[in-house]
Amino acid sequence: MLNLDDITRIKEIADIIKGSKIDYNGNADQVENSSLEFGPELASELVGSCTTEEELDEITNEESQKEESQKEESQKEESKEEPKKEESKEEELTSEQNIILYSLALKRFVIEQHSELSPEDIQEYAKKFGGKQKTRMRAAMNSARFKEVYESCYAKNIQEVGADGIFPIPKPKEDCQLSFLQFLNVFYDSFVKSHKHFKNQMIKIARTYYKQEKAQKIKYQMDDVLGFLKHYVDNPDIFNEDNLTDTLNEAGSKYGANFMADMHPVLYIFSDLLSRKMEGLFFKQIDVLEDWLNIKYDDRDKSGKIEKLFVKMFYSKTPIGAKKAEIMANEYWTTLSSLLEAEKKNKEDVRRQLIEENAKIKEARKKDDMKLRARKLLQKK
Repeated sequence: MLNLDDITRIKEIADIIKGSKIDYNGNADQVENSSLEFGPELASELVGSCTTEEELDEITNEESQKEESQKEESQKEESKEEPKKEESKEEELTSEQNIILYSLALKRFVIEQHSELSPEDIQEYAKKFGGKQKTRMRAAMNSARFKEVYESCYAKNIQEVGADGIFPIPKPKEDCQLSFLQFLNVFYDSFVKSHKHFKNQMIKIARTYYKQEKAQKIKYQMDDVLGFLKHYVDNPDIFNEDNLTDTLNEAGSKYGANFMADMHPVLYIFSDLLSRKMEGLFFKQIDVLEDWLNIKYDDRDKSGKIEKLFVKMFYSKTPIGAKKAEIMANEYWTTLSSLLEAEKKNKEDVRRQLIEENAKIKEARKKDDMKLRARKLLQKK
C-alpha cells in the first residue's frame, strides 16, 4: 500500500510527464473514468488495498467530499443549456487524461522502486528455483558480475519492450466505485505483480547468459592450469630461487598477471605432491579443480577463504578423512595469512616510499623556483 512519501513521488513523476512531450491521452477503451469497475477475481485480490493510515484517511475524506460536490454540480449542469454540456464533456476528458497520466507515473514509480536486484529477490528466486543448489545459486546471484549481467539485461529489455509494455491495465468487469487514492493503490498492486513477473524473466535470461559465460571462462582456466602443471612436471626446478623471477614473468605473460595469485592453493598442493612423486593423484581428482573454479567464479572473495576451501575440498576426497583434511586446510591458511600479511606490509612500504619521494620532488621544485625568482630579480637590477 502506498504511503504519503510514495504518493508525493508519484505526483512529482506525473508533473514531469505532464510537462514533457509524452502523449498521455492513452486508450479510452482501457480506462473509462475515475470510478473504475473491476471483476470478482481482481476485487478479491484487492481486499485491504484501500488505505487505513490516519494521514491518508484525511485525503480519502477529502476525495469523497469532492465526489459528492461533483455529483451535485453534474445534476445542475443537466438543466443548463447545450454550451454548458460541452464544458462537462471537457471535464470528463480531463478526468480520463488524469487517470492515464497517473497510470504512466505509477509504472515509472514501480520501475524506480523495484528494478534493482535486492537480497529479497535473490532469496526468493533461489528458494523457488534453486533445488539442492540454493546456496550456490545465491552466491552466484550475489556476485558483482551477475548483477552487472542482470542490470544490462533489464535495461536492454525494458528499452525494447517499453516501460508501458510490461504493465497491462486492469480491465473493468463489474461495478466497484473507487476514490482516486484507492485507484492509485489498485493500479500500484497490479503493476507491482506485473513487474515482478517481468523481473523474474530478466533474472532467468541473465542466469542463462551468466552460466554460459562462466562455463566458457572456466574451460579456458582449466586449460591454462593443466598446461602450466604439465610444464611444471617436465621442469620441476621452475620455482627454484634462480628461476623464480623468470617463471613468474613467463606465466604472467602467457596466462595473465593474476594467474599465480589466483592459482596459489592449486600450486601449493601440486608442489607438495610433485615432491613426493604423487602428482598423478592431482590429475585423478581433477574434477575437484573444476568444482572449485565454479565456486571461485561465483564468490570472488578476497579474504583467502576460497583458497583455503580448495585445500579442504581436495584432501576431503582422499582417504585421509575429514578431520585430517581440516588440519591440512588450517595449515595452508597459516601459510597464506603470512604471505598476505607480508604482501600488505610490502605494499605499505612501497606507498611510504612513494610519499617520501613525492615530498622530496616537491621540495626540490620549491628550491628550483626560488633560484629562478632570484635570477629574475638580479636580471631586473
